[in-house]
Amino acid sequence: MIPRLVIGDDSAYSVDLAGCPDVEVWRGAGGAVVTYGAILDGQHWIEVPGVARFRFGRSSRHVIARPHPSAGRGLVEDAYIRIVLPLALQVQGMEVLHASAVCSPRGVVAFCAESGTGKSTFAAGLGERGYRPWADDAVAVDTSSIPVTSARLPFRLRLRPASQAFFRSEPGAIAASSEAPWGDAVERMPVAALCLLRRTDYVGKGVAVERLCASAALSALLAHAYCFSLRDPDRKRSMIRHLVNLATWVPVFEVRIQSGLERLPEVLDDVEHTLLSVV
Repeated sequence: MIPRLVIGDDSAYSVDLAGCPDVEVWRGAGGAVVTYGAILDGQHWIEVPGVARFRFGRSSRHVIARPHPSAGRGLVEDAYIRIVLPLALQVQGMEVLHASAVCSPRGVVAFCAESGTGKSTFAAGLGERGYRPWADDAVAVDTSSIPVTSARLPFRLRLRPASQAFFRSEPGAIAASSEAPWGDAVERMPVAALCLLRRTDYVGKGVAVERLCASAALSALLAHAYCFSLRDPDRKRSMIRHLVNLATWVPVFEVRIQSGLERLPEVLDDVEHTLLSVV
């Protein structure tokens, strides 16, 4: 089930989340606070400063948002898709990876990477080659059965200015989007492979691909998994179990790519030849 965003007018700002004793703090590049989170009276709260405060329960079919007075609806919806929805799904029992993804003939191929590595640019480049964009920044996976499947979440493929210029697109022009169905009608596909993108300055072949053993894959996937909190021992155990299943049942590759947009066509050629043609 994919919970739907509802913009409401409740008393969401009556509590100082930043001052809660067990507050979760997520920081972005440079250490700036991006998001606060806390659990109060059985409700999970997430605050995106200057944008909105969101709340939901473990089985909620909706996420309630109280916008900041200066934030427009588009900004609130963007924060919900990029930040809140992945965390809400993780709380409700689904695992979500920080990754972008496209569809190959055999299923979803996800590219996990740290911010700034180029996973969205990768997905955009493959999209121009006919691979259907599946996700950006958040890939939801269900390991309750084999094959492992991915639920298609709403997304907006966001490119940095340099990538937009490389693709000769206006801001947002190349940004594929999916307003996926909410509730239980979400589209699902098998997961064909997970790829861990690493940049390299090595001068030589554009791409080096290495399949990881299950233990190395698990360690790498843990670094890219969304998690609201590790304070809940039951949810922590189930998260580890799900990721063990994922690392065991789905092939995981480390993909080392050449730095620089000027090498992107060569890199994508190599990825199609060495990876997408066989997974």
